[in-house]
Amino acid sequence: MINRYHYFLMAILLVLSGTLSASEDKSKPSVFVSILPQKGWVEALAGDWVEVTVMVPPGQNPAIYELSPQRMTQLSQSSLYFSIGVPFEESWLPRMKEASPKVRFIDSVAGIERQPIANHLAAIPLDQLPPPERRDRHVWLSPTLVKPLLANIKTALVEFLPEKAPFIEANYQSYLRDLDAVQAEMQANLKPVAGHSFMVFHPAWGYLAADFHLRQIPIEKDGKEPSPRQLTELVALGQRENVQVIFVQKQLNQDAARSIADALDAEIIHLDPLAEDFLANMLSISKVLAEKL
Repeated sequence: MINRYHYFLMAILLVLSGTLSASEDKSKPSVFVSILPQKGWVEALAGDWVEVTVMVPPGQNPAIYELSPQRMTQLSQSSLYFSIGVPFEESWLPRMKEASPKVRFIDSVAGIERQPIANHLAAIPLDQLPPPERRDRHVWLSPTLVKPLLANIKTALVEFLPEKAPFIEANYQSYLRDLDAVQAEMQANLKPVAGHSFMVFHPAWGYLAADFHLRQIPIEKDGKEPSPRQLTELVALGQRENVQVIFVQKQLNQDAARSIADALDAEIIHLDPLAEDFLANMLSISKVLAEKL
């Protein structure tokens, strides 16, 4: 009887403990972000003072993601939303703002000028620039452009949690030092291959290429897979550029990339533009590029 009572009491304590933990989690301000790298940045700056939820789950494509009613309900109960300019936001942000009037929406990439996709290093007359919605959205993949992005996040967090401002500022400065160190190591890794070209399915790496004087050759154009004629042209270009590797991402169809890789006898390698740990991901990618180019 004593043992049975003991186990019963322990079970009650465990349930209460779980309830208290859940209550403590709910007491944290809820912050939403669009993609995983933003989660890493918000947590790096705000620490445990906020609960961060990623709108686009791992493995999903932020170009075509559809929000569920449950996600919309969760968002309406949060405090902040950090957007970053990925395609699903074009149709969903107006609806999110209408359904969640109490949520403050922050543009993480405010003040960052997006560039044309084709070639970030080429000078294009202002009257020939494509409209903003057709320019490269992947600013979060440039160590250089991540700095103003981080500043935008820091400013919003300090305004939201003014009592934690010294803590957030210290974390921000610490992250910038780590970012500078990673950027310097990437520069050392990629300097020997400066001027080289690499082929990708989805043109996500143009800003990174511009940072380190590389050139990406995208297979996909305007979100569409290449036609048979374009495939032939890409194979010919790959032969001229001596392409030996094609970079793809797991969130997207890889059939066209594999067709070109077969024709070129090139290797297929996965790179993840949506990894949560930005610094580790950038360093890893620089090592892959340095080895394969």
